[in-house]
Amino acid sequence: MKLSERIDYLRHSLYQENDSNPFEELIHMGISEDDVYWSYHFMIKLYPPNNENIQNKINKKRNDYLFRKNVSTLYQNKCAISGADMEQCQISHIKPFSISSDEEKYNMYNGWILSSELHQCFDKYLFSVQFINNEFKIIVSNKAIDKQLSIVKYNHMILNIHPLSKPFFEYHFSIFSQQHLSNL
Repeated sequence: MKLSERIDYLRHSLYQENDSNPFEELIHMGISEDDVYWSYHFMIKLYPPNNENIQNKINKKRNDYLFRKNVSTLYQNKCAISGADMEQCQISHIKPFSISSDEEKYNMYNGWILSSELHQCFDKYLFSVQFINNEFKIIVSNKAIDKQLSIVKYNHMILNIHPLSKPFFEYHFSIFSQQHLSNL
């Protein structure tokens, strides 16, 4: 795909109302990350966004792509808990996106990879990760234990988590603690 075709593709995709991410789509088409970056760079120079909404949309798509790419690299495309391959997993924010600051939203240390089921359990605070004795340890709620959810088999498991993720897990654990104090 020629540079002009990539620019047209990006411009067309970014200016439409849809949920697709053209940065990821171009990568999946076999275009190198460098070529996608330069296509984006030239597109902005040739066709500057004509309003703030379009610029925000472009920035969000680019930031979403970079966040996913960086988290995938950090966790080697595997679930941080079960080790399942990325095809069976989702990238999840540790501190919810909706309440994260602008800086936190796309911070790669505020993300991790989880299987779909574990992601749902984590978002519902049925388990959390506690930083204790310089280790990241899974703590499962009594509610999850009573329901015999799959997360139970990972209770008290020590995880290999980057230390810069600590403040995000501390936030999640504080909410978890408030909801499940009897489990601690």
